[in-house]
This record gives sequence, C-alpha cells and structure tokens, in this order.
Amino acid sequence: MLRIGLEWFSKEKYGLVFTVALIVIIGFAYFGIVSNANIMGASANEISAFSGISLKLAFNDNGEAKIFALTPNNALAKYKASEGNPIPEENSIVLGALEAETMKSEKFFEKPGDTINGLFGIDTLVEGVLEKTGTISDYFHFVSPEEFKEIEGGTNIFAKISGNDVDLFYVYKAGAELPSTLKLKEGELADYEEHDIVGQKYYPMIIGYSEAEAMRKEGEFKNLGDRIKDFSQEFIVVGVMEKTGTVIDFAHFVPLESSALIEGA
Repeated sequence: MLRIGLEWFSKEKYGLVFTVALIVIIGFAYFGIVSNANIMGASANEISAFSGISLKLAFNDNGEAKIFALTPNNALAKYKASEGNPIPEENSIVLGALEAETMKSEKFFEKPGDTINGLFGIDTLVEGVLEKTGTISDYFHFVSPEEFKEIEGGTNIFAKISGNDVDLFYVYKAGAELPSTLKLKEGELADYEEHDIVGQKYYPMIIGYSEAEAMRKEGEFKNLGDRIKDFSQEFIVVGVMEKTGTVIDFAHFVPLESSALIEGA
C-alpha cells in the first residue's frame, strides 16, 4: 500500500503543486482586493473632509509651509485617531500623522493634552493625532472655527474635488515674491505668464515636486510646455518645484482664485 501511495504521489505531485500554488495566488488576490477596498474607503473619507473645507497656509521662521484646515466635525469623525481624539474642540488642535511626527521631533509637544504656545498666533491644546492616511491630510493642522480666524498667515490656498481626486492649489500671482525656500527644479519664473497658442489662452501652472511625479506617472504630462485641462480652465506647465518635504510638494501653483475653477468641469 505504501508503495502504491508513493507511486500515486509521484504521478500526482505536479497537480498538487499547481493546486496549492493556485490557492495561494487566489488568496493574495483576495487580500489585495480587500486592501484596495480599504484604500478606497479612506479616499471616501478624504472627499468628505474636503467638501467645504477652508484652508490657510503660513510659513514658519525656517520658511517651511504649514497648512491649517477648518472642516466639519462630522467629516473628521470618520477619521481614526492614533492618539487622543479626531475632532478639535474649542482651543484645541488635531494633527495629521506626518505633521505630528515633525512637531514631536522639534519638541513642540509629546502627547495629546500638551499645550503649544505661539503657534502662528494661537495658544492651543493638542487634542489628538490622526492615523496616517497617505494623503495630504497627513500634513494638516485641523483647528476649531475660533482658532482658524486667529491664525496668522493668509497665503491663499484652496482645494478642489474632481471625482475621487483632491487637488491643492496655491494662488501665486505672476511677479509676486515667493518664500526663499521655494525654488524651481525645472523651468523659469519668467515663463509664468499667460500664453496664447493659436488663439487659445493658457494659464501658467507650476507643480509641486511630489504632485509632478504622480502626474507624470499617470501620463497627465511629461515635459514643460505640455498642456493640461484642469476643471474649467486650460493650463500650460511652466515649472516643477524642488522638493520641500512639506505640503507644498503636492500643490499646483496657479494665478487663479478658487471661483475661477469649477468643480467637476
């Protein structure tokens, strides 16, 4: 019997190996689908948080960009906190995961419940830290309505939603002075002007380092001079920013205000 069993195993082993391999592949595919579904769920939270969001951008003494956000509490409640609570109460702040890491390394605070004094004009209590999302929310300071009014800064920045994408726009007018830490990796500021191509007006766009990498990977543009239709306007890419390690890396620099870009167009 043992001999017969061994002979059978010898004949059938390749079939068994194939079956086991198939089960493993299907298993990985299944968990991959589950993982992607979870990522899509996080994207839905992101869309919810950015519906009607208000933003302020300020630069610290080192020229690093810091972004403050005011968004409805019911949207923030969909996020999970790795520490503390996900919703800022009056005179408190909730930090995105990457911004919290930076502020901890710079000794601004150690844990929720700590107070940060003199943060762009406000004294505030750290209410919580959000779990990492892999999106621009990781760089945000979420504040209460009272604190949002008091934030000293005011560089014009806004977000627009198109389908499942959230795009960040930094309003930069031609000829205006940029913070010294913001430098072009590709292109020249002299090209940041309106362009007329065969009777069609194109607005200039400079793209942050990380956003440019993502857009190139997705085939949205390859080289400077390429044209992009974003929402309701036509743009021409005139530059790419050097990497800053801040939220600026994900921004589009445009000369237009929020009202000039129609969501979903």
